[in-house]
Amino acid sequence: MMKKLLAAAVVFTLAMCMLASCAAPSVSPEEKAMMKKLRQIKSDWTEQQVRELLGEPDRFGERSVVAEIFYTVSPTKEAAIAFWSEGIEITVTDSETGEKTGVLNVPIMDVSG
Repeated sequence: MMKKLLAAAVVFTLAMCMLASCAAPSVSPEEKAMMKKLRQIKSDWTEQQVRELLGEPDRFGERSVVAEIFYTVSPTKEAAIAFWSEGIEITVTDSETGEKTGVLNVPIMDVSG
């Protein structure tokens, strides 16, 4: 009887572990590498410096007020890099969930004088 209970507990534990690993989204090595590169970018970098690190963008933005370039992070995530006069802003958007993650925010300028 004890062996059956132990076997059932082991099977249950394995099933739960498999379920948990299936539920947790896995991150590909490519996505990890791209996120690591995005985190290396500093707010005062030029577009040329960003392109030297990341390569040619996958697409360019269409806003007239700010230069904006886009890079694929994963099949469902895209990084938008905006070059404001105050600095760079990087946002990663997940097209499946709509979730936006700020990687680098534009520094707040001190306007107090």
